[in-house]
Amino acid sequence: MFNDKYELRDRSRTSDRLDRLEKQWQDERRTQRNAYDALRDEKRACEERLQRAHVDVKTYQRRNHVLEHEIDRARQTTDIFRGDQPWIITGEEIKLSDKVLGTGAWGRVLEGNFRGTKVAVKEIHEIIQSPHNRLLFDREITFATVCQGWYGVVPMLFLEISILHNDKGVAHILKEEDGLSWFILSYMDNDFM
Repeated sequence: MFNDKYELRDRSRTSDRLDRLEKQWQDERRTQRNAYDALRDEKRACEERLQRAHVDVKTYQRRNHVLEHEIDRARQTTDIFRGDQPWIITGEEIKLSDKVLGTGAWGRVLEGNFRGTKVAVKEIHEIIQSPHNRLLFDREITFATVCQGWYGVVPMLFLEISILHNDKGVAHILKEEDGLSWFILSYMDNDFM
């Protein structure tokens, strides 16, 4: 009986120790599980940030590509205009009349006088003036000056204030001897473009 008493007490102590160890193990397991959940959530958040960063990088790469393209175009234009530019004149060299010969998408065509010669002058609409349209306009004038050298089709060009476009894309100013009436008849069908 005395032995039974000790055995019972030992079992009780062992049971208490096992209960404490089990509780300690469950607490540690819960702590580990919480740490695991926190790391999993942090990993998910990092993956989302990484995905957004990839999207941002692609956006910045596209934007950078567009800007590099614009810089290249600006350099090309600058290179073009570094040479001799006899076709650029000042505003004082041309006198505009109030006589409107026509209006189109890019501007209106007025009768003018350049160094004593009647010419048709195209004024670009203010509403469409932009760096992009200016670049397109400058390129067309540059192309026309090259054509003048090759084919003699461009007697004079006036940057910004006077340019005409025919259906073949050649820009030129018509003098009186070319006939302003011929200009009106040939360009009315093209809406002066």
